[in-house]
Amino acid sequence: MLPLEKRQKGRRRLLWFGVFNSLSFTLLTGNLISLYLLRLGAGNSLIGVIASFSYAAFFMLFVGRTLVPRVGVMRLFGWAWTVRYTAFLPVLIAPAFLLSGNQRLVFVLVGAGVLGFHLARGVGIVANAPMFSGFSDHADRGRLLSQFQMIASVATIVVGVLVAYLLGEQAEVGRYTLFLGAGVTFGVIATGVIFSLPELESERESARRPLLPMIRDLGRHPEIRRFFTTFLLVAVASGIGRSFLIVWAKQVHGLSDRLAFFMVAIGSIGNFLAGYLGSVLLDRLGARPLLLFSILAYVASTLAAVLIPPVGGPVVIGAIGVVFFLGTLGFAGNENSSQAYFYGITDPEDRLNLGILFFLILGVGGTIGTFSAGFVLDALEARIGIVWGFRVFFLVTATIGLLALRRASRLASLGAKTFRGTLEVIFSFRDLRTVGLLNRLERTYDPVTEQSTLRSLAHSGSPIAVVDVIDRLSSPSYAVRQEALEALGTLPYTPEVEAALIRHLREAIHTTAFLAVRILGLRGTRKAIEAVRAVVDSEDVLLADRALVALARLAGADAIGELREIFASTSNPRRLMHAVVAIQIAGERSDLPILLGRLSVTDLPDYVIDEILLASARFLDMYDWFYPRYSRYIRHGESASSLADDLAATAPPEIAEAINVLFNHPDPDAIRQAGTTILPHLGPELHDVAAVLPMRGRTVFFLICLVTRERSNSG
Repeated sequence: MLPLEKRQKGRRRLLWFGVFNSLSFTLLTGNLISLYLLRLGAGNSLIGVIASFSYAAFFMLFVGRTLVPRVGVMRLFGWAWTVRYTAFLPVLIAPAFLLSGNQRLVFVLVGAGVLGFHLARGVGIVANAPMFSGFSDHADRGRLLSQFQMIASVATIVVGVLVAYLLGEQAEVGRYTLFLGAGVTFGVIATGVIFSLPELESERESARRPLLPMIRDLGRHPEIRRFFTTFLLVAVASGIGRSFLIVWAKQVHGLSDRLAFFMVAIGSIGNFLAGYLGSVLLDRLGARPLLLFSILAYVASTLAAVLIPPVGGPVVIGAIGVVFFLGTLGFAGNENSSQAYFYGITDPEDRLNLGILFFLILGVGGTIGTFSAGFVLDALEARIGIVWGFRVFFLVTATIGLLALRRASRLASLGAKTFRGTLEVIFSFRDLRTVGLLNRLERTYDPVTEQSTLRSLAHSGSPIAVVDVIDRLSSPSYAVRQEALEALGTLPYTPEVEAALIRHLREAIHTTAFLAVRILGLRGTRKAIEAVRAVVDSEDVLLADRALVALARLAGADAIGELREIFASTSNPRRLMHAVVAIQIAGERSDLPILLGRLSVTDLPDYVIDEILLASARFLDMYDWFYPRYSRYIRHGESASSLADDLAATAPPEIAEAINVLFNHPDPDAIRQAGTTILPHLGPELHDVAAVLPMRGRTVFFLICLVTRERSNSG
C-alpha cells in the first residue's frame, strides 16, 4: 500500500482527472453519439451496434494485463488514454464525406473511431480496480468511488445543460463536430493528469499471477461466483436501457435535440444522487442494500417508460424526465455499489486479475444487451409499430432487472444493514444528515471538530448514530468523552448504550464516570443498581455524589435506609445537598422531620438550606405553589413588596406582622422574634420540628408559607 501522504496526493489528482475525464466522456460517448448518429441518418440497429463498442473495451483488458508487468499500471493507463483520443479523430473528419453523399463511408469512419476509442480505453481500464484500491483503504473506499461518481455526474449535468442549450431544436452536423472536438481536448488534459499520478509498483507482481487458475478457483468461492452471475444480469439490463432511453424519447415522443439532451442532464441528477448516496452510505450501510435499491430504481424507470402515453404536453415531458432520472440513478448506482461489493469479497492481491474478470463480465453483459437491443427494436417496430415496440422492449428489460434483483437479494450481506433499514435511511432526511455527520466524525482526528460533531449528533435523535458515539467513549480527550456521553443521554436508549454506560461507570472513575451514572439514573436502568451502589462511597467525590441521586432513582424505597444514613452522617455540603435530592426522590412524607431537623445546624450554606426547604415543600405537596414565591423572595428579598402583599392577604394578623418584619425590618433579632410568633399556628405534625429551626430569613419565610398555604387551602 502507498504511504498515507502519497495516497492523499493521489486521491486529489485522481479527482481532478475525474473532472476532465467526465467532461470528455460525456461529449464523446453515449447519448451525444446516439443523437449524432440519428442526425447522420442511422437506424436503431446501427446505433445499437456502435453503442455496443463501449462494452467491447472490456475485452481488451487481457491486453492491458499482459503489459502491466513491463510498463506499470499507471503509465499503461496514461498511454492507453493517449491512444484512445488519437483513435477518435476519424469521427471528427467523417462529416466531410457527407458532401460527396458517401454515407456508408461516414458510418465506417464513425464506427472505426468509436471502436478504436473504446479498444484503447479497454487496455487502460485494467488500472481501474488497482487505482481505486491503491489510493484508498477499506474505511473510505466507497467514499472515494462515490466522490468520483459525483464529480462525473456534476460534469455531465453542466455539459448536458450547455450542450442542450447550444444544440437548438435541430442541430447541424457541424455543431456536433465542435462538441466532439471539445471532448477530445478535455480528454487530452485528463491524460496529462494521469501521468502525474504515482505508480502502484505492487500491481506489477499481481499481474504476473496466472489468471486462468484463479478463474477456475472461483468454484471454491461460491460468494464470488454468485456475485459475478448477478452482476452479469445487471450488466445486460443496463446495456439494454442505457443507450436507448434517448432514442425512445426522440422516436416515441418526438423530442427535439435540445429537449432530448435536457433529459440527459436531468438523468445526470440521478447520477449525482447515486454518487451522493454512495459517498455517505456505502462504507456505513454496505454495498448490498444499495445495489438492491439501484436495481429497483432501474426497474421502476423501465416500467414508467411503458406507461407514459405517446402524447405531448408538460406532464408527459416531466414524466420522461423522471424516467431518465430513475434510469440513470439505477445505472450509476448499480455499477458503483457492484464495484464496492466486489472490493468487499476479494483480497487485495487478487483484485487486478479479478478486476479484469469484473469488467469482462460488464463488457459481455453490456454487449449482449446493447448489441441485441437495436435488432430487437427494429424487429418489434416492423411488427407492432414503434410505440408498442418500445413498450414490449422495456417490459423485457424490466423482467431482466427483476431477475437481477432476485439474485442480488441472495448475496451475502457482508455485515451490511438490511434493505428495509437502508430504505428508511435513504428516505429520511434526519438519518441521511446523521450519516453525513458520522462520516465527518470518522474522518476527523481534530478534537474540536469531534466535539462539535458529537453535539450535532446529540440532537439528531437517530439510532444509527449510537455505535459511533459509543466508540468515542474511548477517546483520549476528556472533552470528547464528555460530549459523547452527553450525546448518549439524548440518543435512543438501546441495549448497546446501556451496556456501554455501565462499563464506563466501572472503568472511568476519577474522570467521566460521573456523567455516565447520571444518565443511568435518568434512564431508569435497573440493571445498573449494583454498579451504582458500588460507587456511592467512591473516592471520586463527584461520582459518589451523583451516584446518590442515581441510586435513589433506580432503587427507590429499597435505598432509603442508606440514603438517610448518609444524610445524617455527612458534613460535606455538596454531598449533603445530593443526599437531600436523593431522599426527596426515594423518600416519603415521614422523612420530613429528618430533613427539617438538619436545619438546626447553624453553619449550613444557603444552597443546602434551599434544597432542604424545596424537598420539604415537595413532601408537603406545596412545591409548585412554594417554589415561585421562594424564588422571588431569594432574588428580591425585602424589595419584593408585591410578594409580601400577596402573602399577607390570606394570613392571620399575627402572621401578617411577621411578614411585615421579614420584608421591611430585616433585623436578625426581629426576624427571630417574628418566627416564634408563627409556631403556634402550625399543626401538631410540624410544630415540634419547626420549634428547633434556626429562625433565619429563609426558614421564617418557609414557615410563613406553610401557614399561609394551609389557611388558603382551608378558605
